Amino acid sequence: MTMPATARFRLHAEKSGGFTSSTTCTVGDVPGHEIAQRVSSLHVTSDHPDFDGFFTTNFVQADEVDGVGAFWGYALWPLPAGESLYIRFRSNTRREVEPDGSWRSAFEGTLEFLSGTGKYERIAGSAHYIGAATAAGSYWDANVDITY
Repeated sequence: MTMPATARFRLHAEKSGGFTSSTTCTVGDVPGHEIAQRVSSLHVTSDHPDFDGFFTTNFVQADEVDGVGAFWGYALWPLPAGESLYIRFRSNTRREVEPDGSWRSAFEGTLEFLSGTGKYERIAGSAHYIGAATAAGSYWDANVDITY
């Protein structure tokens, strides 16, 4: 019987600019309530060679009141060697607006590995991440623990 492989590594993801697509709606039930559906792509680097240098596609749902709330969704990670991973994530977020109108949204959350292809077909694991977004772009950093 073959024992599953394990790995612990760090990830860093970032993107410049806004979303690939974004639809928002002001709900109107309370002042400042907004929901959104967004798609974004981030460049991921890692100290693990299998996870270094790919672009995610994130499908995001968000629900915020005056910039405080949560976002969640799913991501596709097409790894450089040809495998693909499917991820579920959830975050809490808080936006701060400066007097000049610029803003920064800090967020923190978890991601869960749902499935994969190739050698990652039986992937399991999770990660905690922290990051931030501004009008210029966003980033997050994660510590990952997986078995496969």
